Amino acid sequence: MRRYETLEISELSIWSDNPRHFNENLLSAGVDEAAIINILIDIVGEGKMFNLIADIVASKGLMGNIFPIVVEKDEKYLVYDGNRRISSLKLLNNPDIAESESLKRKIKKLIENYDDLSFSKKVQVYITDETEALELMDKTHNGEQDGVGLIPWEAYQRDGSLVKRGQSAKYPISYAIASVMGYTKKSHFKIPYTDLNRLFGSKKIKEHFEINDFTEEYKNQIEFAIQSLINYKQFKKFKSFSRHFNITDTSIDDSPVTAFCNWVDEQKENKDNVTFDSSPVEIFSGQCYDFSMHGLKVYDYNHNEISFNNDDLSIKYYNPNDEEVDSVSSSEIGTWTVQVEFKGQTYSEKVEVKKLLSPKIDFTIPDLRIKFGNTLDLRNIILRATDGYGNDVKDQISIEPVNSVNIIGDVFNANNPIGVYEVKYSFTNVTGEPYAVTKEIKVVDKSSPLQTLDTDIPLLSFNGDTTIINITPEVNELVKEINSLDYDDYKAIIVVALRAVIELTFDKLSSEGIISFSSSNELEQRITNFKNHLDQQKIQQLCTTFPTILSSFHTEKNVVDLINPTELNAYLNLGAHKSSQRIDTTKAKELCKSAISPILVYSSLLLK
Repeated sequence: MRRYETLEISELSIWSDNPRHFNENLLSAGVDEAAIINILIDIVGEGKMFNLIADIVASKGLMGNIFPIVVEKDEKYLVYDGNRRISSLKLLNNPDIAESESLKRKIKKLIENYDDLSFSKKVQVYITDETEALELMDKTHNGEQDGVGLIPWEAYQRDGSLVKRGQSAKYPISYAIASVMGYTKKSHFKIPYTDLNRLFGSKKIKEHFEINDFTEEYKNQIEFAIQSLINYKQFKKFKSFSRHFNITDTSIDDSPVTAFCNWVDEQKENKDNVTFDSSPVEIFSGQCYDFSMHGLKVYDYNHNEISFNNDDLSIKYYNPNDEEVDSVSSSEIGTWTVQVEFKGQTYSEKVEVKKLLSPKIDFTIPDLRIKFGNTLDLRNIILRATDGYGNDVKDQISIEPVNSVNIIGDVFNANNPIGVYEVKYSFTNVTGEPYAVTKEIKVVDKSSPLQTLDTDIPLLSFNGDTTIINITPEVNELVKEINSLDYDDYKAIIVVALRAVIELTFDKLSSEGIISFSSSNELEQRITNFKNHLDQQKIQQLCTTFPTILSSFHTEKNVVDLINPTELNAYLNLGAHKSSQRIDTTKAKELCKSAISPILVYSSLLLK
């Protein structure tokens, strides 16, 4: 059921129960697709909808890393996730769908200079069942969900991405300061990233700390200003820089800035005053905490670093319930406070004790099938592995057989016969307890990419899945009907249909300019042309492009070599012109497996 497939936009239906439609039960109301798209435009907004359409045109397609999620239901392909994107493609194909005259005009004007809109005709989608579709939508649209869902970028990460792509940072001062100070992760920013931009955009602050530019030359002044702001926050006991300094998107209040600068001057006059610099600490339950993790530094009134021993410090610890205790215990989840006193000055820092994460092993291929006679590096199929601390433990995983599978080192042996095998992947978690998952590996017949473990399979199939074949609507429908008929009862009809499937497929390859057939009327010659097209280079290219469908070059070359144009032509002509009594039942099944189905699969991939 789960697969990737390229479909015509016309084959996709906008899901009328899309959560963006909130509580409008459009499905039961029988609302047509155009109306559903216009409701979506109304909800999302014309401006955002047009911006997406313009981006698709500029990019000549959808984002390549996020596929629309489709569920096949009631002989329809329903778009569960990606309705805005698919609606945008449908509007590109037919702007008149839009009820808004303004949006309609904008779309038509956008595309009038584009001769080639072929990217809007087809789209690659992920087809699955409704249960997984809804689960994936929850993970995509319901926020972080403690890390299970998508975590949006922080402002500093977005700026980093913009700059790497040659664009301007949204918060240029913050980005410059982060670059000078060597900030690389969230915990480095003791003042929120966006507040840095506005605070240091203040002319008064820059003049007071003699900061002429945000470069390496002024690093010490920037560092002193940041630490002074932090100390001032602790002294005044306010919670938010943006609120205290009355920061908005466009301005900062001068009066709080003046009060801050005056306070800094007062501190300089008191020679005993010191300032502190440290970092918050994050640990997981069970990890050891040590005060040195904070990297505490102490400075005098001129911002010169003061040497000290821990014995010179008075340190107090407060648990998440704000109760004073002897030390930080990593067995208690929550935010701890560490209070430091030195020369009569106090300073507070945070320790975040986090709950252990669930250990996890993910694989690159969910449903793993390999051809008999092939080997498989079992370690290469591990996508990622993390322990309870979130550390990468991929290299620590041990691999061992569960049943009678033959493994040499980390390699699944080529001698394993056709069947289903289980391999255990395990590592020792940070708790000392073992963690393991079992991966199922299916070995299928080497002679054809279309043989499954199930002996009772449709005539035309690919690893038990007929829907991999996507050539034309007519061919697709014929394949479905052939597979739905009982072979013993409909032998003659099926064999005639098999010839039609092959000829229609060759017609499509010819019309798309993929293969030039030397004789359009002679089937045997066309089969020969097709076989010749799949030379060593072309087979290698297909195997590289579709590694999860075509397992290896040697196997696929063997399949192509086994296609006998004379034999296949003779049988298909026999089926077309003679009575059902002359049809060899066994031969039909063998040819479907060894020749017809491979031709359909390779054709489908060539058309992709």
